[in-house]
Amino acid sequence: MKQKITQQRRIQRAWLHAPALVFLIVMGLGLALAAMPDAGTKIVNQGSVFYTDENGEDRQASTNLVTLTIRQVYAASLEGDRSAYASPDGEALMFHTLTNQGNGQDVYCVSVAEAAGDSGDFERLQVVLDENQNGAVDDNEEVLHISGQAGYGTVTLDRGSAASLIVVGKVPFGAVDAQNYGAVLTVQAQEGTGACQNGGVTDGGANADGSADTNQDTVIITNDGVLTITKTSVYQESGAGTADDTILYTVRIENQGANDAKDVAVTDDLPIGTAYQDASLAVNGDWTTNAGDDGNDGLDGQEPTHDAAVPGTISGLIDLLPAGDSVSFSYVVDLDDDLEGGALIQNFATCQGDLDNDPLTTEPEVKSNTTEDLFPKVYGVEIADTGAGALAGVNDGGDDDAANDSQLVDQVNQGESVIFTNIVTNQGNLEDSFNLAVTATGFPAGTVFVFYNASGEVRLLDTNGDGTIDTGPVASGASVNVIVKAVLPSNASLGGPYTATVTATSALDPSGLPAADTVTETLTTIVSHIVDIANSNPAPGFNDGGVANADTPPAVVNSLSAVPGQTVIFTLYAVNEGSFQDDYELSAWADVTGSVALPDDIQVEFTLPGGETVTHTGPLDSGEVFSYYAKVTSSEDRATGAVTIFFTVKSPVTLAQDVKADQLVVATDESIALSPNQRAPIYPGSVVHYLHLLQNTGNTQEDVTVYVESQSHLRNELEYPTAALGSEVTAWTKTENLNIGDNVVIFDSSAASWITVALVDDGAGGLAIPMDPGDHTNIRVRVQATLNEVEFTRDLLVLRADVAVGSATASVLDITTVNGTQLTITKTGAVDNNCDGTPDTVFGTGTLEALPGECVIWKLEVVNLGQEPICQVEVHDGAVAFTTLDGAPAIISEPAPGGTGSCVVNGQDFDCTVGNPYDIDNNGGNESFCLQPGEQAEIRFRVKVD
Repeated sequence: MKQKITQQRRIQRAWLHAPALVFLIVMGLGLALAAMPDAGTKIVNQGSVFYTDENGEDRQASTNLVTLTIRQVYAASLEGDRSAYASPDGEALMFHTLTNQGNGQDVYCVSVAEAAGDSGDFERLQVVLDENQNGAVDDNEEVLHISGQAGYGTVTLDRGSAASLIVVGKVPFGAVDAQNYGAVLTVQAQEGTGACQNGGVTDGGANADGSADTNQDTVIITNDGVLTITKTSVYQESGAGTADDTILYTVRIENQGANDAKDVAVTDDLPIGTAYQDASLAVNGDWTTNAGDDGNDGLDGQEPTHDAAVPGTISGLIDLLPAGDSVSFSYVVDLDDDLEGGALIQNFATCQGDLDNDPLTTEPEVKSNTTEDLFPKVYGVEIADTGAGALAGVNDGGDDDAANDSQLVDQVNQGESVIFTNIVTNQGNLEDSFNLAVTATGFPAGTVFVFYNASGEVRLLDTNGDGTIDTGPVASGASVNVIVKAVLPSNASLGGPYTATVTATSALDPSGLPAADTVTETLTTIVSHIVDIANSNPAPGFNDGGVANADTPPAVVNSLSAVPGQTVIFTLYAVNEGSFQDDYELSAWADVTGSVALPDDIQVEFTLPGGETVTHTGPLDSGEVFSYYAKVTSSEDRATGAVTIFFTVKSPVTLAQDVKADQLVVATDESIALSPNQRAPIYPGSVVHYLHLLQNTGNTQEDVTVYVESQSHLRNELEYPTAALGSEVTAWTKTENLNIGDNVVIFDSSAASWITVALVDDGAGGLAIPMDPGDHTNIRVRVQATLNEVEFTRDLLVLRADVAVGSATASVLDITTVNGTQLTITKTGAVDNNCDGTPDTVFGTGTLEALPGECVIWKLEVVNLGQEPICQVEVHDGAVAFTTLDGAPAIISEPAPGGTGSCVVNGQDFDCTVGNPYDIDNNGGNESFCLQPGEQAEIRFRVKVD
């Protein structure tokens, strides 16, 4: 066990500079906002269906991706109305707290003004920030606004942050006993508009004026005693961890009036999550006096004591507090170990006494300022093997030895995906997600590692937007299972053992060395497709029948230098060292596992020696060598340095794969992306549509041409989007019917909406789509199969996108298999504002927007478009990060007579079976959950946004 725990201490106040010389206290709000996703969070959804075709083959199909974006919630509170006493020519302080309770940053307008209907105006009225939260106005603390001056001060608060405000009123010298002076503190939220908005800040406490955005303070003039009480806190660290941390509190009571105060009762309720530390109470000043000098209750006072409860109360009685005198006490509290990291510990004290030498009157209670301390955030993680589930010779995710920080699989077949199960435990004191990474120097070159959830069916995504796959949110002390699938290259050597290290790292830990832990994945042996790639032919290990591997990565074989924007050419050779004919895709990556794409400012184009662009070797017989070039181009502004490029050849059929490493040395971002690769079945005489996302991922404007580069068997038509409504494309036009100057639609990233643009000349008389950086659009490929297509014919279509000027290019591969059966699944979503099961928007496949607390209804439609029955139809889906299942999934429709399907929920995932019994192979026994040709089923489920 090698878990690491790190501690983040944020006890000091974090200050943000705002306009008008404003400095701001930033404080965490603990658990209140933890469950609400940040504004702008994107939640990606994808479902899948598993079924068995008429040949008994198990198959799987996935839905399109649907994205849910969290909208910003604006919420804030201002606490609260205050009342204070002051002497003529005295000064009164009223304490207020402004808190951002929304899920994103906001700006607030702050001002103070004289109240109407009182006894007069203050000599001076202003609002300042209590930077050190000691309940006093210090010399270095900034004034936000002065009554009578135009304008206002502005304060910027991140989500969960708060600012402490003090309204300071200087009473005129001529004020008379029993007069009252009023002040109105106004705080308005801008709510992203740049202007002060009404009604966005709730008024906590008494709310004397009954209006939002304001606190109303009252200062009552008196010639009697005037009590003030202030409180300070000092967070005291004990070293590593938080087990013995404490807080030192100091309470000071002063009589700022003209007469003595008597029988002053002082009360301090300790905050939840703390415990009084024995013998820590220290008292200063005169709390007790001799008999005859005391107040009117006959007691001689009592120094503060703790009542022995948990957390309990400290109370005392000041017998006599002459005008101008003060007393104080201090004590230490221990902190509960189970407090959540970032929890806000707030505390205040009160006092009340006889200020007019009349025991029959009851003076108001006086409340101190509120102290605020943040409990440190401790980050910790453990990733471990299961130590259970051993079953020799079976690749089932179990651990084939004991719990020893190594997940062991004893053997797999060549080209198989090795399944490892790991347990990730959050050992910190707050909810966290953990980035996952694999160091696989011990596995065969070309091994690809993919992370899945505990079911092994849903890929883990980047839920926190930092660019790294992660576990999703894990509560403090909780554990989640993570499945790691190692996809072995088909030419992996048959030896062993092989090891890889999986690292789980805290995503929230801001330290230079965030909390992390590792576990070892061990494969004992690979039980026996082979392809090899090299820079030269002949070369040691090249074309030797699989005995050795040429140009073994990660060692760099060929290093070429170029100035920024220049193209260099790497000569490459690929040979089929297996026994059967195979075809290999050509690709280039930033890592040896083929899981990290090259930077956007490094572009690779594969060509034949004659210059023709290629993406595949084409069919190679055993021992046949394929010669080609990799043209690598860096952007004009690429920074100086060496970039290792891992060139890969991989068969999409046998999964045979090899990787080699070369290097481009550049002295300094033209980039486009086309995704995803897709595959689908088709039946003779039918059509399938492939929807692809075209993106300008660089930082320059590009005119992009999209075309079908090659297709092996079937026919195609390319379509551009020509109309959109909301988040959906609503009209498509074949490119053959479009001309230069015709309009298409793209999604403008700066406007965050679909816009119309005119097609331009690509420089060769073709059509090009103008796209600014960050823009994207959809491209649709329509693949057709004639009625006489042979069943199981496999069509490979390469769709390519090029820029009109420059070398940026991208391609995808659509694989279509002619089959007697075809099952399709489509996923659409609609927002359900009230979570009542009724959609409030139309169902669509584009980007949806929902607020936290609202619901989204997902609709899954499964259709048998083939000419044969399909059985064992099972649909799988579930709630993803930042959403939760709201109710059970429901089968809306299935073929008559129906009623045979059902859904099983497992945590936040579910499986639904649909269809009727049918004897698909005429063996006298019915298979379950079958869809006849043309039959369809619909499933809906609802999730609530956290």
